[in-house]
Amino acid sequence: MVARTEFYRRYDASSGIQELMVDLDLALSGPRKMLMLGGGNPGRLPEMEEFFRGEMDHLMSDSDRFERALGVYDHPGGNVPFRKAIARLLEQDCGWDVGPENIALTQGSQNAFFLLMNLLGGRREDGSTANIVFPMSPEYIGYEDVGIQAGTLKSFLPRVTLLDDYSFRYEIDFQRLQIDETTGAVCISRPCNPTGNNVSDQELEQLYSLCSQKDVPLIIDAAYGLPFPGIVFDNSTPFYRDGCIVILSLSKLGLPGLRTGIVVAPPDIVSRIEKLNSIFNLSCGGMGPALVRRSIENGSLLNQCRKVLQPHYRRARDLAVEKLKAGLGRMGLRIHESGGAFFLWLWFDADISTSILYQKLKEAGVIVVPGKYYFPGLKDDFDHRDRCIRLSFSQDLDTIEQGIDKLIEVTGQLLEGSK
Repeated sequence: MVARTEFYRRYDASSGIQELMVDLDLALSGPRKMLMLGGGNPGRLPEMEEFFRGEMDHLMSDSDRFERALGVYDHPGGNVPFRKAIARLLEQDCGWDVGPENIALTQGSQNAFFLLMNLLGGRREDGSTANIVFPMSPEYIGYEDVGIQAGTLKSFLPRVTLLDDYSFRYEIDFQRLQIDETTGAVCISRPCNPTGNNVSDQELEQLYSLCSQKDVPLIIDAAYGLPFPGIVFDNSTPFYRDGCIVILSLSKLGLPGLRTGIVVAPPDIVSRIEKLNSIFNLSCGGMGPALVRRSIENGSLLNQCRKVLQPHYRRARDLAVEKLKAGLGRMGLRIHESGGAFFLWLWFDADISTSILYQKLKEAGVIVVPGKYYFPGLKDDFDHRDRCIRLSFSQDLDTIEQGIDKLIEVTGQLLEGSK
């Protein structure tokens, strides 16, 4: 048998995200109807589907653009006119000093994380390991296994602040956080999947200052954030500075099947991604850029985000929070402050295992995600691993209401049985 390489060994076993995705797919494709409050798929909004259908009709009526999208390899860094359109949007709407040389496309943002975290983290020439640092857990499940070199990821415990009305918030514990010569990059999602945490402008400025002092890149995963899709419920602003890398995506607009990630970065990082794209993909898929370029150039995409997407998710968020607090607040539930994205992070400060709760809910026909998956690179003990679940409110309102009613019922039964 051929000796296994480091890459082979690293991915020989199933990853947490693979196991979860398989479980979610089986729940949805099985014979029994399930109430889906798990998974990260965006909701199907008729207004957005109609909008993109119109853009597709317009694209197909332009034979040259449509045929080029299907039949021509794009630049290794992604479609050049689309990159120019993105740069103009970021300059005009966000005030960022960027041009097309600061933009690279990837096959979805997950692909971007893999490329960046192995460019900036892992084994160095001198044999030491450059860590990818997450300032606080919990964080996005998709980071868990991206490092080819095992042990690349390093995460820190948050400061937990209790708020009124059954709420709480994770905050960066700057006294605990370490950014030093072993740090290859710092990464934070804003807003955060799974918690909905939208790190404040002030916290982000402080984090950026620490990174700048150590000459360490700051990666901001803005797949749910500003300027698009703009699923943000507070007054935070888009953030980009010299030395930052910001990752955007078309997925949460309602286009996950088009797999289009957008990396905003210094030109030397963009150049490296172009070279890696040429190895992994030859070039990135062209349908995503072809479909949305016109709406980016004329401003209609941002208008849809602000008039349709954000209000839709805000209404769903408000409904879910109201029902959860009314039904579970007295049982020891706390909900993380919801600043954005379409998830709620529920902390059961009670005698209950959320791994068991997950199984009981699945038996009752409700799918959520147990919290244990969301602590990449965290070595410290933290009881929130088995005290939290992630709940999605991206589905229709009836599904949200029925699912939460079942959650309240099953949680009550578990707590009653533990007495």
